[in-house]
Amino acid sequence: MTSAVENTGMTAPRRAATLNRPNMVSVGTIVFLSQELMFFAG
Repeated sequence: MTSAVENTGMTAPRRAATLNRPNMVSVGTIVFLSQELMFFAG
């Protein structure tokens, strides 16, 4: 019974970490657009 309580306590911070993590599609889009901007500006 104590292991189940510890497991639920450990899964809650993981959910918080995934919620705080930025979306990979948005990060890739921003990086791609910044590279295109530097390419056409230079």
